[in-house]
Amino acid sequence: MHAPILVLTALVWEAQAVLRSLDNVRDAGQRTWRGNSGRCQVIVSSGGVGIRSARAIIEIYKDIRPSVILSVGCSGALVPELSAGQLLLAKAVSMYGGDDRTDLKTFPSDPNLLAAAKSAGMASGLNPVVGSIFTSQSVLSTGREKDMCQRQTSCIAVEMESAVHAEFAAGAGVPFLAIRPILDTMRMTITLIKGIIGSKGEVNVLRALRRVGKHPKELVPLMRLQRCRRLVSVSIATISSAFFPVLESVVLADLATRRR
Repeated sequence: MHAPILVLTALVWEAQAVLRSLDNVRDAGQRTWRGNSGRCQVIVSSGGVGIRSARAIIEIYKDIRPSVILSVGCSGALVPELSAGQLLLAKAVSMYGGDDRTDLKTFPSDPNLLAAAKSAGMASGLNPVVGSIFTSQSVLSTGREKDMCQRQTSCIAVEMESAVHAEFAAGAGVPFLAIRPILDTMRMTITLIKGIIGSKGEVNVLRALRRVGKHPKELVPLMRLQRCRRLVSVSIATISSAFFPVLESVVLADLATRRR
């Protein structure tokens, strides 16, 4: 059996959506699971939200050379054409190398993985979109913030971990792809993240009720966000079920190329 496929997520519900497509799933502890897809061993690890959390989780795998690294999870739209639940495949991911926002580092996705995922998505009726994704150090919660990010980076979506995963993959010489369905559209304002939705994606019901009690108008945005989360979960589960069965052949072809 060749080296495992490593799937990195931020939130547990994202990991659980991936796990639906795997066989013989075992809980390995510390928000990590192992399973199989055909002859491929798959490790799914949920490391928490943000660049710092992403760097911490890859430390666990720095001595392991996976066959493929996939960054899977939700993203926010930076352009109005993208809708909630829409499958986004990254042709490249970018992040700033420092705090001055002048050093934009870009990491391309593996073209063979991208082509295979796009084909699998189309066959599943997901109508995938391919574009560049920006990894932000903070949540972009308003349309104005998202619009500014788009103009500065030329990316079509934003999230908070993929470029760290891509940098790790590039350093290890491992093929990489980010699979990032849209959670919040460009015009959707996220007002209830802090203290309400935890790092595992769970809703703190008590805090949510207290918040809604004080601000009744925020009930609708919270319900909308939860509906969008369900759409993303379905999108991740669907592309995982379609993509993993063909991923083995991509992995074997890549290994054969390296040995030449």
